Amino acid sequence: MNKILTRRKQKERKERIKRILGAARKVFLEKGYFKTNIRDIAREAELSPGTIYHYFGGINELYAELCDESFTTINQILDREAKTTFASFKKIEYMAQSLANFYITQPEYFDLFAFRELGWKRVRLNPELTERLDRALYKAISTLRNVIDEGIRKKELKDLGDSWQISYALWSGIEGALSINRRGLLDNANIKIEELINVQLQTYIMGLWNKH
Repeated sequence: MNKILTRRKQKERKERIKRILGAARKVFLEKGYFKTNIRDIAREAELSPGTIYHYFGGINELYAELCDESFTTINQILDREAKTTFASFKKIEYMAQSLANFYITQPEYFDLFAFRELGWKRVRLNPELTERLDRALYKAISTLRNVIDEGIRKKELKDLGDSWQISYALWSGIEGALSINRRGLLDNANIKIEELINVQLQTYIMGLWNKH
């Protein structure tokens, strides 16, 4: 009987947390971080503010949890592509395409930690939560860097210098394309975001590719 009750409580806890995070995501996207409060989220989740605080320490923790969810998915995507047997320049291409596809198909995640109020660096999270998200981003870019370093060792890519700088150049290029698309700056240019990212990738990869 105790095991049944324990499993029931664990299931209820998971469902409550999922419900709260879903409500928080909706309210953050509608009102922005600075205009959202616990009562807004409780109302959307149809729970009491006290119940929200039972599971989360406050707005900061809720926001960080949602951002961390995004990074978990992003890191899974990058790890998957990095572990393939393709040549390094193909791995980079597929990593970038998969990352862009995630942002394009699920833009609300990108809005939460990259666009709205310019992300977690600007919403004054406490140091512990900021460090948590910094580590998640570091892991993502490290995965890209490892592929670049692998390509240089195998002489599949040119050694253009600091692989961290190359990694950040690639990352910022993709985010920049997604950013201008999200702001509607491609609407009148007759350019699809997928086409723009493909051109970017070909430009970067042609510059890195060490043709024998």
